[in-house]
Amino acid sequence: MSGLPSLRRAIGVATIGLALMLAGASVALAVTATHKYGGAVKALVTTVDPSGEVTTGTTPTKIGNLNTTITVPSSTRALLLITLSASGYCTGASAGTNCYIDVFVDNTATSPSHVVWSADNGGMALLNSQSRQFVAGPLAAGTHTITVAGSGDNSASQLKLLQPTLTVLRSQV
Repeated sequence: MSGLPSLRRAIGVATIGLALMLAGASVALAVTATHKYGGAVKALVTTVDPSGEVTTGTTPTKIGNLNTTITVPSSTRALLLITLSASGYCTGASAGTNCYIDVFVDNTATSPSHVVWSADNGGMALLNSQSRQFVAGPLAAGTHTITVAGSGDNSASQLKLLQPTLTVLRSQV
């Protein structure tokens, strides 16, 4: 009988462990990734804007010449992988001001949307370089317009992109 309490304790610990594991699994299942699959890359378009573009304010505003079009052939659908690469900085009326990038395809936000590109570090514009990717689709046949917009936390926010490059890959779905 002396082994019975330790067996009960082991079963109790195992039951609690299993319950916690199942609870964790249900939480993990609640947060799932979105998967989109495409075939081989069928087209590539790149736009480089050497002028150094600036956008200000809280409303996403088109950034200079950072736009392009890509055509999806008739009777097909496509997935777009859009990459924006640039050096840049954000300034604002106060420390901690964020500047955002949005990419639109035919005036519809891509995924992800409204991403933080840069932040004002206490009145110091810190130059940074980065590259972000956005996904759109599946898209129907036709010509699609890709635009990049910038905004900030307040009306004094200013996002400056230096030599930004916009690249769009089209994959047939």
